[in-house]
Amino acid sequence: MDLLKSWGAALLVYLVGAFVSAALVINARAGRELTTVDGGLLWVALPTLLTFLLVTLIADRVHAGGARREPRGGPGRHALAALAVPVLVIVLGVAAGVAQRNGIGGVLLSAAASLLGTALGFFGPAMWRRRRGRAA
Repeated sequence: MDLLKSWGAALLVYLVGAFVSAALVINARAGRELTTVDGGLLWVALPTLLTFLLVTLIADRVHAGGARREPRGGPGRHALAALAVPVLVIVLGVAAGVAQRNGIGGVLLSAAASLLGTALGFFGPAMWRRRRGRAA
């Protein structure tokens, strides 16, 4: 049941993040800017990175049962809880981008931002806990 809770929370955060990202691009009328490197970084990579960071962090914390608790169920189960939704969404996003014959640059930029956000969201809390443990 704890896996379903973390996956549900991660999916909800992803949907909200995707909606907010799309709304930002539409409301800012950033269409032409999306074809430049700067525009792609600003309007695609940054929101994607933040969304996947939050998705992974929320899944991590829901599975652990709170902000200050250690993950339960061993490292494999914790990785499954925190990484299943982000990895699935990344794979589906790359597959959809390739199937729709989108520009490879946009697909790679989005995938790289997604992977970086996921890695930061997964490894960040563990590094933070280790660092705080040394300081105490």
